[in-house]
Amino acid sequence: PIRERELARMKKGVQIDNSVTVPDDVYILPDSKGLEVGISVHEGKHHLVKRIFETFDIRVIQLDRYSYAGLNHHKLQRGEWRNLTRKEVSGLRKLVELTDE
Repeated sequence: PIRERELARMKKGVQIDNSVTVPDDVYILPDSKGLEVGISVHEGKHHLVKRIFETFDIRVIQLDRYSYAGLNHHKLQRGEWRNLTRKEVSGLRKLVELTDE
């Protein structure tokens, strides 16, 4: 299990490659006894979350991405999917600098 002192160190920043990475938020999920952690990052470095935890010798067993590019899996169970709304598609197109058709 992760301990509060490790969370406090993560919140201050972790050396990854040649820079310090500071999570936007990191917390122990309620009722998880320190076995599940929520972490928010806005950087997209290769395997960033796993690498943050590796600096504390903590192995990530399962990683669920809650949101990406303004999209989230709210109300979807693992393995479920849904069609994107027109607004979501338009937002993604703007992110990659494509015009709406």
